[in-house]
Amino acid sequence: NEPEATERDTFTNGEINISNLFGTVVLSAIKDIWAPLQEISADRLGSESRLDLVDIGAESDMVVSTEYSVSFADQESMFRVVWPMKMLEPVLPVFEGQKGDRDTGEDLRWSKAIRHRLADSVLNLTSSVGHAGLSLGELVQLSPGDVIEIQNPQDATVMAKHVPLIKGRLGIHQGRNAIETIEWIEPQ
Repeated sequence: NEPEATERDTFTNGEINISNLFGTVVLSAIKDIWAPLQEISADRLGSESRLDLVDIGAESDMVVSTEYSVSFADQESMFRVVWPMKMLEPVLPVFEGQKGDRDTGEDLRWSKAIRHRLADSVLNLTSSVGHAGLSLGELVQLSPGDVIEIQNPQDATVMAKHVPLIKGRLGIHQGRNAIETIEWIEPQ
């Protein structure tokens, strides 16, 4: 049986480019992940763009469906990725080689949404409250209860992922150890 004809027989160049880009990224990731254990060759052998294989939820809902085959040794597996067309429409002109028209209002909404969500992100901080120098001999002779003197223990540096962010002063606030912010550290 021949599949029933659809409004479009194939995907546009932009849709195919998005699919190929996704496949390239997946194959690259697979190669990188396996690199410590086994060098593998990941190559894209081809693609098929038949719309009759797409299961569309409603008559008016368009999707882009891409099927991938992954082979390791003698094992082969298939998987399919389906993107709603509404999600891809903003980037299609770029993938079709056209210069995309930007909606500054949409860009502004994205910018506000990102800033709002970014402000709620949790960042783990560490602090350094001083420095001391000990010889290796002094270090191995330390026992519980010994005191290591720190030069100027009031100066503190607050860091995120080992990146210094804030200069501060060590103290007590509402009965807890705390660091009072003195100034932001400018990036180098």
